[in-house]
Amino acid sequence: MKYIEYSPEELEILRAASVPITEQDMTGILFGFADFNAGDDFYGSFGGFSFLLYKTGLIKVQEYLFDGILAEERRYCVPQTCVDEIKQYYKEKQDTLISLFAPDNDSCDGSFSEFFFGNEWISALNIDYHNEQDFIRALEAYKETQNYRAEFRANVARKLEINPQVANEQSFQIAMKMAQSFEDNPEDFEETKRIMLAENKIMTAFFSVCNILKKYDIILEQFRVTVKGEATTTYDELMKSFHKKHRK
Repeated sequence: MKYIEYSPEELEILRAASVPITEQDMTGILFGFADFNAGDDFYGSFGGFSFLLYKTGLIKVQEYLFDGILAEERRYCVPQTCVDEIKQYYKEKQDTLISLFAPDNDSCDGSFSEFFFGNEWISALNIDYHNEQDFIRALEAYKETQNYRAEFRANVARKLEINPQVANEQSFQIAMKMAQSFEDNPEDFEETKRIMLAENKIMTAFFSVCNILKKYDIILEQFRVTVKGEATTTYDELMKSFHKKHRK
């Protein structure tokens, strides 16, 4: 294990935290993040990790097997200046942080993430940061769906014009019901955009705290964490593939 040098104050914080996990006090958390597998279970494999930063500067990194079985816990410490910087960020972005929420993005399985920005835990499935190209692709998909709907309605109209008697056939009546359900709905794209913007706000807050932590040799990413040179036994490649696969 890499030797990590701490100040006397930081060592005192670590000594005070050296109690069994079952007796740990979960109050006093300044920032928290966790990512777990929310789908297929590979027995004995790593199923996720959690990262907790307390107001004292104490950091706890816990790794889990699938089904939430604790595999390992490591404890570290950052100076008070790190804590103060995060508190200052919370103060500056208070209105934004209070309004954060994770809408239903139609995900199933994949990765389950939790965020804590000093207020309450936010839970999300397969959350992503969406760049400009993601919004363009979503709009193109919406337009493609609208074109399909228009073509379907036109085909139904042509068949009826060629043979009015076809309206009496059961298959045509079913098709007509489908056509009526294919009403143009601009809200389809607006809902997708609303979800993407809400996720971007969460991820922006996450990246902002990560950038502060990085100054203190804490490299926190969505699927792994490296603290003062020590990396988690990560499942990041597995979860990256799950993350993309299960987001609809």
